This record gives sequence, structure tokens and C-alpha cells, in this order.
Amino acid sequence: MPGIDHLAKTHVRERVVNLGDEEITLKDMTVFTVDGVLVYRVGDKQEDIYKALFEVENLENAVRLYCISILREVVREMTYEQLIGGEPEQIAAKLTERVDEQLAAWGLIVKSFGLGDLSPYGDTLRMIQTPAAAKLKVNALKEVAADVRGLELDPRIAAALVGGHGNQKL
Repeated sequence: MPGIDHLAKTHVRERVVNLGDEEITLKDMTVFTVDGVLVYRVGDKQEDIYKALFEVENLENAVRLYCISILREVVREMTYEQLIGGEPEQIAAKLTERVDEQLAAWGLIVKSFGLGDLSPYGDTLRMIQTPAAAKLKVNALKEVAADVRGLELDPRIAAALVGGHGNQKL
């Protein structure tokens, strides 16, 4: 067609991108394999479609690489306890907020961006099963002990509930 360099097409339906497994070292030097999942779509305005087609050469690849870099940045700031014990909604909100502005500049609307699978990598499992696990267990026992104190129970039953022996004081 005269005056047209080339035709391009883009999908305007929602797309789900699985970012794949990324090995990330957390703030506390534990290493996890983290999987991210992004849901996005091209905006409805003609301007958004134009941006999605012409602002970035390979949109799908650019989105994937940008989201991987944001996933790494956000997760790297966390500790093991924050990653495992944190609220998934808060982590997803932080990830979504971080990618939303850049993807909007490319004509995209981010529906959600969150974590998929989390699993310890290499020696991390052994590391977290010893000191970190002990710390988590102690904190859990303290919380249970505080709850049990309010109940008027036989000390042996209370101690059994918090994992101790009947002759220990709460």
C-alpha cells in the first residue's frame, strides 16, 4: 500500500506472562528461586495501541525483561522472614506499583504482578532450617505462651501446648 511502511498487529486481550524462575539473593544472604507472574493488557485508547506498537521494538520481550529486573530489585530488599511471612497482597502491590508507570508509558495497563513459586536454593534450605527456623519457633512459642497465660489452665497442660514440659513456668 502506498505510504505505509509496514503493517503491525498487537493483541489487546489480557496476557499472562510467567517470568520463570529467578535465583535472587535476599538482604539476609539467603538465596531463593522466585517466580513472578504478570497480567497486563494494551489500553483501550488509540494512543495506547500506538505506543504498544511503536514505542518499544519487541514489546513482549521488553515487558518480560523489565518485570524481571523489578522483581529482582523488590525481592532483594527483603529478608527471608519478610518474603515468607509477608502478606502476598502487599508484595504484589509493591511490584505492581513499581512496573505500572513504565508499562503505562508503553500503552499497557497492569492488572496484577505477584510472586508465583518460592523455594530455597542450594544450601539456603539447610541455613533456614537451623537458626532462622529456631528463631521463628521461639517467637511462635512466645506468642502461644502469652495467649495461654490468659487462660486458667493446669500448668502441665499449658506447658504441653507451648511445647515444653509440665514442670516449666510460663
